[in-house]
Amino acid sequence: MDWFTTLLLAAGAAVPEERQIDGMDMREFLLGDAGVSGRDTVLCIQGNRLQAVKWRQWKAHLFQQDEFLSTWTPYNMSHLHNLEWDPREEHEIDFPHGWVVHPMAAAVGAFLRTFAMEPPIKPGTPDPYLPPRPGEMRPEEHLQLGVITQFVTILVKLHEELPQPHSGLDHPSG
Repeated sequence: MDWFTTLLLAAGAAVPEERQIDGMDMREFLLGDAGVSGRDTVLCIQGNRLQAVKWRQWKAHLFQQDEFLSTWTPYNMSHLHNLEWDPREEHEIDFPHGWVVHPMAAAVGAFLRTFAMEPPIKPGTPDPYLPPRPGEMRPEEHLQLGVITQFVTILVKLHEELPQPHSGLDHPSG
């Protein structure tokens, strides 16, 4: 997500202001003028699945795949690794370091809440795209993020007026 912002600014263009842009300017870091990137959390997303979260030197895997063509399945508990001690991710970290899942979940939540404010544009949407007004959308589907939680991935337009609930018991035939 940082490439978009970085390349726009490197080319002398402006970052669009009509939509929220999650990317950061990484020119100083990439050119060696800054010792740190300024980003402490990286979300590893594959398709519409949050695969893993890296926060500082910690990484949590949420899904497993036994072989290249096998199905991805969520772990019951995220598999946590300290990349500083174990850069090859060969040894899972146990309970004493489980606290790092909380700041990871907070970062994931903050990122995914942006989908409620500005939903992703579906492929095939005609141009020009007109974003929905605030409050015009409601959750329709959810995405499971391992065992952490579920978040909205697709939003649909609200009806002007919601229909009244109907049980079917007031039908004349009984």
